[in-house]
Amino acid sequence: DIFPKVGVYATLANVDSIVLNSITNVGYRPTFGNNELVIETHIFNFNEDIYKKRIEVEFVDRVRDEQKFNGPQALVEQIKKDVDRVNVILSKNWFIIIEVRTINGSKSNYRHLRYIWPSG
Repeated sequence: DIFPKVGVYATLANVDSIVLNSITNVGYRPTFGNNELVIETHIFNFNEDIYKKRIEVEFVDRVRDEQKFNGPQALVEQIKKDVDRVNVILSKNWFIIIEVRTINGSKSNYRHLRYIWPSG
């Protein structure tokens, strides 16, 4: 398996072939003393029950390194900043799917994205 570097990312979540803006944390949640690697994705403006459903998460840009906060409130404040930054990142990118293929004969499709930056 290939994992991105620990940190916070602007991502796109594919749920039932619908691509939605999201933010993803890859890390150990050091503020809470966790020592197990966790990947958590929050999908913006989305409230459907997708528990135990398979989704695809496409990493667009790295926002910051993982860090330990002095407590939950400090973490909440940083998450608000991260969400604002992710919204800016995703609003400035245009995404075009250029290839869909199966890797190693598995049934998992991987989408390769090409980013086109708007002029101006």
